Amino acid sequence: MLFLLSGPEPQRNILEEIIYKQTKKTNLNLMLIRGTNQPSKYSFSFPIMNLVNKTQLQDYIAITKLVICRAGYSSIMDLVELRQRAVLVPTPGQTEQEYLARHLAEKGYFYSMPQNEFRLETAIQKASDYPADLSSENKLLRYQVEKLKEKKNKQVNN
Repeated sequence: MLFLLSGPEPQRNILEEIIYKQTKKTNLNLMLIRGTNQPSKYSFSFPIMNLVNKTQLQDYIAITKLVICRAGYSSIMDLVELRQRAVLVPTPGQTEQEYLARHLAEKGYFYSMPQNEFRLETAIQKASDYPADLSSENKLLRYQVEKLKEKKNKQVNN
């Protein structure tokens, strides 16, 4: 399982603390990408990395069975592109992430839970009810992701 942390402080660190507390006594095969160069306050019992490049990130996402991450556009596009099962934990106060997470959960694409209600055991159990390969399940979602990518690329190139 791969945890991807991102977003503004203090919310990024709050989620890191939640993950630390809930993984202290687990035998699961876990990895954490922290999304910051700041030193961690916590001593995790599994591999952690601060930052990775896009290729490394895609490689890690591709080989894991479950990703737990924020509900940002880029993360969602990566998950869909790599056909990965995930649990979305929107950044509190970021209404677009809260909306996307709720909408995608209602459509049955990804399991989602608010940060203040995050429970690792529940996330793992519920995530198995959601498809890992959305491309074959919903061509409309793939189309929408491709359109978002095109729009993002146009913005970058302008």
